[in-house]
Amino acid sequence: MFSLYVLGTLEKSNDAFADFYEKDLYPEVKDRVDNKIAALANEQCRVMGDSQPPWGFLNIYRYLEKYGVVSVTNLYTFSLVGW
Repeated sequence: MFSLYVLGTLEKSNDAFADFYEKDLYPEVKDRVDNKIAALANEQCRVMGDSQPPWGFLNIYRYLEKYGVVSVTNLYTFSLVGW
């Protein structure tokens, strides 16, 4: 999911990126929420990071998934594009 924020951050005024978020990504996320489809079937805990994603070690999130942990955001990406 971390890769999905990059396009809008780099070129907020690009219509192709805006269309992707509005016409492709938003309906998919809305459908998942409406139908109560979780990001992880065995979700036990949600965490929020406090720094940049560990770009070289994103597989750490796969390790956490084994224990039902889902990283929902971090302060870095939220501060960068969440405002």
